[in-house]
Amino acid sequence: MFGANQKMVEAQVARKKEKYMNNEDIARTFQLYKSEKVGLKIDLALGSSLKAVALKSALKLKATWLILDR
Repeated sequence: MFGANQKMVEAQVARKKEKYMNNEDIARTFQLYKSEKVGLKIDLALGSSLKAVALKSALKLKATWLILDR
């Protein structure tokens, strides 16, 4: 990311990933989907253009749904 300290960005991404992985609502949703044999994957991506990051992630994951969080 332009103008950002890479270590600070990596630390922020790691904190956000940990927050998602420890979220009880997400854990319950994951277990419900798993029992119904529905795939759920959490992937954190970053970049300067939200549109480009969303498109790249959707294509990479072959996603039918994409949830964005700034």
